[in-house]
Order: sequence, then C-alpha cells, then structure tokens
Amino acid sequence: MTTGMARAGTAVLFAAVLLIAQATVAAELVLPARESAVVSNPADAGESRLLLALERPVELERAEVLLAVLRVELPLVDRVGEVPPAEAFLCEREWPEGLMSWDGGWESGEGVWDESAGAFVDIERSGSGLALTADVTGVLRTAVEGSTDQPVLILVPWLPVPGLATALGGCTASIDVEWMPAERVRPSHR
Repeated sequence: MTTGMARAGTAVLFAAVLLIAQATVAAELVLPARESAVVSNPADAGESRLLLALERPVELERAEVLLAVLRVELPLVDRVGEVPPAEAFLCEREWPEGLMSWDGGWESGEGVWDESAGAFVDIERSGSGLALTADVTGVLRTAVEGSTDQPVLILVPWLPVPGLATALGGCTASIDVEWMPAERVRPSHR
C-alpha cells in the first residue's frame, strides 16, 4: 500500500511539474513597426536618423521580456557608402510631425532619446540590401515599463552616410520578442 501511494504521489508531482513548466514556456511575438520616418540634416542628408513607432501589445503589459531583437531591412542600397556603426535608443519625446525638424533636437539626442537604454546595431550586406539587427531587450523593457502609448525607437548612425536617408525611407522593420507572463503574486494565508 505504501509503494502504491508513493507511486501515485510521484505521478501527481510529475504531472504538476509538467503543468507548471508548460505554463512558464516563453511565447513569441513579432512587433512590426507601425510607421517609420527619416529625419535628416538639411545641410548633409547623409546625417540621418530613423524613427520607428511600435505597437504596444496588450500581451506585454504584464510580461517579462526575455529577448527582443530589432530587424531592419534596407533594400537596394547600392548607392549607399560604407555604413558606420549605429545604435538604437528609446525616444523620450513624442513623435508629432511638427517636432521632427533636424534643428528640433533630433540631431543630438539631448532630451530626445535615452542614452542609458541603447543597443549597438549589427550591419550586414544582404543581397543588394542591408540587414540591421540589434538586441533591444533592455530598450523594449524600458518602453513596456514606461507610460508611453506608442513607444518610438530611433536608429542613430555614428557618422553621415551618403544616400542613407533614401535607403532608410524604404526600410521594413520589426522586433522579434520572446516573453513570458509575469509571475502572479499569490496572497499569503496566515
């Protein structure tokens, strides 16, 4: 009888572990950029910034972001020179059309993007285009924790690149997200 009870207890414990493991498996989500815009220096169009407005999905409201990878595809960049290193940041400023002039602060980052939440961008040739990727996990976590309805990322190349503004205007962008629900707080019973 004791052996039978031990086996039954072990089976129940094993089933409970399987249920818990299935409940905590990471989910995947693709956040497409809802819209994008390019802001360029009027004196040097190669000095450009790419703004990406993201949806704020309900799934991430009370979730733990495990990994977030930004993917930007720039097709047909034959006329673009060597692309320097770039970084992606979370914007601190809203994105109304009237504030998107170069001299409105978009050139320096002062009060426009949060340099503490940034990510280096990997740049690779992909056919006749460029593929830009960055681990933006920290950036997305900051965006999800913030109160902004529409998080905006800004891509900032370190140096001007001739033809980059045109290439950025034809980009597609998304963020691949692995996440899991945040643990629920269980009331303590005394």
